[in-house]
Amino acid sequence: MILTSFVVKGIRAWLYFIDDGDGKLVVTTPSIKWLFIGACVFTLYCLTAFMVAKKFVPKPAHVFWIMLILSTSFTVAVQGNPRADANACFKVASEFCDGIFDHLDAGGYLDIYRNQEGLILFDYILTKLFGNYNYLAFQLFNSILISLASKYAYQLILEINQESREGVVLFVFLIFGYAPIWMYPCYLYGNLPGIAFAIMGMTFQFCYFRDRKAKFVVLSCICIALGIVFKGIALIPLIAMVLIYMYSAIAEKKHLICAFLTILVVIMSTKAVDYSINKISGNRLREDGGTSSYAWIVMGLDVDEYKIGGWFTHYNPTVYFENDYNKEKTTEASKETLKEISSDIINNPIKYIKGISNKNYSMWLEPTFAILQKIGVDHEFSISRHARWVDSIISDAGTLHRILIFWLRILQLCIYIGAIFFLVFDKGGHKPFYYLGIVAFLGGWIFYSFWEARTEYVFMFFVLLIPYAAKGVRYFVNWLMTVIKLPKSMNKKNMIPIPFILCSALLTNSFFSLAYDDEAYAKVLEERKYFTEGTYDFFSAVDDEFGFDNIYLESELVYDYSYCITLTVSEQRGHPNIFVPENVSSEEIDKVYLLDNSTIGIEKWENANDENRYHWRITTVDDGYIIRWWDDQNKVWTLNPENGEIYLSDYDKDNMNQRWRIE
Repeated sequence: MILTSFVVKGIRAWLYFIDDGDGKLVVTTPSIKWLFIGACVFTLYCLTAFMVAKKFVPKPAHVFWIMLILSTSFTVAVQGNPRADANACFKVASEFCDGIFDHLDAGGYLDIYRNQEGLILFDYILTKLFGNYNYLAFQLFNSILISLASKYAYQLILEINQESREGVVLFVFLIFGYAPIWMYPCYLYGNLPGIAFAIMGMTFQFCYFRDRKAKFVVLSCICIALGIVFKGIALIPLIAMVLIYMYSAIAEKKHLICAFLTILVVIMSTKAVDYSINKISGNRLREDGGTSSYAWIVMGLDVDEYKIGGWFTHYNPTVYFENDYNKEKTTEASKETLKEISSDIINNPIKYIKGISNKNYSMWLEPTFAILQKIGVDHEFSISRHARWVDSIISDAGTLHRILIFWLRILQLCIYIGAIFFLVFDKGGHKPFYYLGIVAFLGGWIFYSFWEARTEYVFMFFVLLIPYAAKGVRYFVNWLMTVIKLPKSMNKKNMIPIPFILCSALLTNSFFSLAYDDEAYAKVLEERKYFTEGTYDFFSAVDDEFGFDNIYLESELVYDYSYCITLTVSEQRGHPNIFVPENVSSEEIDKVYLLDNSTIGIEKWENANDENRYHWRITTVDDGYIIRWWDDQNKVWTLNPENGEIYLSDYDKDNMNQRWRIE
């Protein structure tokens, strides 16, 4: 029913991020035409996989090298920088190397977010080995990890599915076709190492049950422990693994030893991280530090019946601050808030059923799992200009971006549908460990229904569905062929899955209560424009005589999917229509700057110390562009046709002097 709800919502509504100042999530109505086209494209994709399977089945080494080439190539081409928490972790690690440990003091970053200890320790080691802020080292490490995880997972799938070449090859097509898998190495956070190590840990557990060799238990323990060190979400696969050991212990008691050993290694690894941080900092780690786990649940249950909620709300650090950075007091305060929420759940159960349903929709049906939001780019720090195909992928106005989003949306839905087919058509009879991925997925869904929401956090559990989806599609094809060949069986057991799926779809459909924002999204698309970095000429849409040329445009994709523009003049800036201060040399690179409340001119770069005064946004109109001030986007560039000066004034849609041509 969980998977069916994803499919029903994915067909009924598509999720997008738009720029309304807060990065709002909007829901739009899919076109029946595009759904049909997507179904046809996926069918052709599957047919191609089945045709390849008749002649060739890739070896595990092929999967490793293809994944490594794809992920490394994309990583080197993008050279992204960390954002938000990922950036904060690198900063803390860098300061550790300089002997600065302020982030361990009460209210410091690591004091609040103790769950980041493992990642910061790893960033610290990287900094020691490769230098400060060497992001590429982390990204290449990620590429190797995801390639190894893909290889080991495929090797196991190849062994246990020898009778189904088509299903095996389709699995390969799905992991390479779902681009975020090989894009995620760009994300400099603990998610991908956590995912990769958890997958390898589960794979080695499979190998243990297959061969009964102790080395696989040891490898499994080490991998899942490392996954948890990088990211706590790997605890969910750990619980699934322990449950499988305990269930298997009914037949063989020795599996209890495996479960105990796994838990012991995990505990030892987390203690080792604490010890290492204390050793590096001189025992600066506070014993009563760290915010409460209950605070994350409070944020996760901040849901709404008609909107998307349950995401980060700053409750966690706020309640920690209000309780004097004391974990015990913070826990008590969070528990009190949870009691109030529990009372509200009893009084308004429908609100929370629909609210949590909306929250799950926002996590599990974002087709990229936020990877394109997580790619930060600082062209002064890494690469001066991207290749055009990279810009086209990263920019939501790019052609490749829109094609990619459409393809991922269709592929995501089909993976969910394939997993449903597996659950419906699988005849059972497998060993318990065969369902480890399904158990872990169910655990992830339950956990993040109540925990603070992040679409990138559930990516691991989506990936675990891919092997089952590949086999489910193969099951469906076999069932379909049976129905076609034996029409008389239409009224017999072969048709049982149809009413089951339909009833499940009808039931889950009743929980969808989000309002559609088609009009708002259409308006955003009309304005959306991305400029590749380079030199442009700006001219008034009213008269070509007014304008200026040779302006270098820098563009940064910010978190809410809008573009922050910086304009600089690199040579011969003697434009008659722009005020040029006498102290500015034409040999220097200077910024187009808001000099006072209305005058737009050129300021020497050393003096342009207020970034809000040289950040702009460019939006489209019917016959030109509007250049808006980033800090107040109702203020726009306006031409004074009498003297050719440019000044800032309130936007007026009928004022043609506010429209520009950019070439």
